[in-house]
Amino acid sequence: MRPAAGGGLAAGGMALLPAAGVLLWTAGCTPRSTAQQAAPPAARLEPLSIQFANVAREAGITFRHDDCRKGMATMMEQAGPGVAALDYDGDGWQDLYFLNGRDLYGRGIQRRNALYRNKRDGTFEDVTLEAGVPGTGYGQGAAAGDFDNDGDTDLYLCQYGPNVLYRNDGGRFTDITAAARVDGMDYKEPFHTGATWVDYDRDGLLDLFVGGYVKFHAGPRYCPLPGSTQLSNCPPSVYEGTYCILYRNLGGGRFRNVTKEAGCWLPQSKALTCMVTDVNDDGWPDIFVGNDGSPAFLLRNERNGRFAEVGFAAGVAVSAEMSTMAAMGVDFGDYRNDGRLALFVADFQEKPNHLFENDGAGLFTEVSDAAGIGQPSVDFLKFGGGFVDYDNDGWLDLFWANGHVYPEIDKLNGPTRYKQHPQLFRNRGDGTFEEVTSGAGPAFAEKWASRGAIWLDLWNRGVQDIVVANNSDPPALLKHPGTPGRHWLSLRLVGRSSCRDAIGARVVVEAGGIRQTRIVRTSYSYLSSSDTRLHFGLGRAARVDRVEIRWPGGREQSFSDLAADAPYTVEEGAAAVRG
Repeated sequence: MRPAAGGGLAAGGMALLPAAGVLLWTAGCTPRSTAQQAAPPAARLEPLSIQFANVAREAGITFRHDDCRKGMATMMEQAGPGVAALDYDGDGWQDLYFLNGRDLYGRGIQRRNALYRNKRDGTFEDVTLEAGVPGTGYGQGAAAGDFDNDGDTDLYLCQYGPNVLYRNDGGRFTDITAAARVDGMDYKEPFHTGATWVDYDRDGLLDLFVGGYVKFHAGPRYCPLPGSTQLSNCPPSVYEGTYCILYRNLGGGRFRNVTKEAGCWLPQSKALTCMVTDVNDDGWPDIFVGNDGSPAFLLRNERNGRFAEVGFAAGVAVSAEMSTMAAMGVDFGDYRNDGRLALFVADFQEKPNHLFENDGAGLFTEVSDAAGIGQPSVDFLKFGGGFVDYDNDGWLDLFWANGHVYPEIDKLNGPTRYKQHPQLFRNRGDGTFEEVTSGAGPAFAEKWASRGAIWLDLWNRGVQDIVVANNSDPPALLKHPGTPGRHWLSLRLVGRSSCRDAIGARVVVEAGGIRQTRIVRTSYSYLSSSDTRLHFGLGRAARVDRVEIRWPGGREQSFSDLAADAPYTVEEGAAAVRG
């Protein structure tokens, strides 16, 4: 265990104060409105020509996912993989974790997951075995989080079969699944997908919500493709749903299943990605569960240790056409800069992606077509995706990865293909998006059967790189070329009385006449987990006027006059430090 940074020290070294000196802060009395007013779109910047390049091989990432199929792939072998980013060694640089399949047919094929350490020079090295995180089963999703508040990021893996919890002991991991009692097999259902860390009771300890998919072992393996006699793997509609699980963190590395008493007993779940949010801005974390082909769940935190399932009442259980969604990619973001967290949901081939606006009190309205993302997404099968400010203009854009789940679709000789290219949409600042895929560089012309995707500042340059996990292919690492003339801010929050990762914290940054809102989370997109640092594009604003933080425990802080183009670490109740 590394010593926790304290007394104004940033992680990774000595504290460097900004040019303006130590930033003043206030706590506890900052007035807030339920929703802020959106900034006028008059200050929109001209589009930048940003050319992403896939540099995975050049970066030293030699991992290749193997679905380990025997003959035709089954649904289970096509579900994943996800991907995780975590600073496992605490050096201030994000490392990457990739999940792999396993031989389920007794053929003696050996496969493992892969942890790549960021060497801080543009390359990575495989440290899986020395770190002790090869995985213990057929990998699907991952959730990174510091559940024991010791300053080391731990790792929970969803697998087909028992899940695994790896405790990080200073860069070397220990499998503590049995002692922690979080293997996910409480209801004897082995198909687990995504998970998320959440301090649902605000006691300062991260609890764990685990998604369950379908009763795959009790159903058919192969089904004809729609309108054809060609066999492929079966859709989720032919299986019964399973169960999500909420584990409460008791401290000391122990958890307890509180699913039923907490109001999370949802036996018809077909959960893929589960995500923490705060839909009504009451300071208590809610949970969205994207179900595949069945109504989505929105678990509203009742602030008494229980949740209420309000998906239909909130308007997010189904689409505006009352159709269920496949929900392979999920994210919440303030794309209008009005302080309200909108919902993005990725959907199946021949169905549009979905964008739901939030009225500020937790009631949503679908605006996909009006926003310009519906029709352009119909011809793709969408997976990991969500909100990312790729051009640093202060407005959240949309990215999603694509790829089919039926490899045999190529045999039909129709327009649909198994491998598909990703898509990128630029936020116009008026509530609409324009597709910029064709101008986003050579990486956006490559085709994969993509699944999980995350975006983060991999090399601490002030831009968002994109990592895509592909089924039966190497991952893609889409390196950002930079945004000349545009500024940025990075915030790392460290909780004290709140959970150390500050998951669930709400942050507002005001700069250049725009107020941007973010919520700290790790799990989003599809079966994936990423950096807890918050990235804000600032456009031409060289300074930040104000930062407002509401910590997961309810405490509020604010800072004024920060220099742009710098990372800051903020410890709960202390001054912000640049470094």
